[in-house]
Amino acid sequence: MHELSEQTKRFIDLGAFGLTGLAGAAQAITLSDVALVVTILAGLLSAAWTVMRFYDRLKYGRGAAN
Repeated sequence: MHELSEQTKRFIDLGAFGLTGLAGAAQAITLSDVALVVTILAGLLSAAWTVMRFYDRLKYGRGAAN
């Protein structure tokens, strides 16, 4: 990989990203499937954010969460 030029590395990255997107699009057959995945991800991120806020509040006191 070190012998490849930066342009070639970018082309490989772009190709991999595009193929990953195509595979994901083929897997997500309907829009409702995509909406379900986005909703689950949003819920997980919200839960992680809430856990971090409680952790900071326990570690640093009540003023750190504001």
